[in-house]
Amino acid sequence: MLNNVIIFVEKNGKNVGGNFVKERSFYTTKEAAKYIGVSTSTVYRMEKRGLICSIKTPGGERCF
Repeated sequence: MLNNVIIFVEKNGKNVGGNFVKERSFYTTKEAAKYIGVSTSTVYRMEKRGLICSIKTPGGERCF
């Protein structure tokens, strides 16, 4: 099981990178958006473009 999730994305021509280092494996869309400094809509667009991946919970929520 993953303890760290690394996200690298490009925002306005600049690379934004970072590590989630909390003691869990997945993050909500809102948490991921806050961490990388974008809106939740942008997180969904990034997922659609294949820049980040998510899983869906049994309740239908996306986790990154």
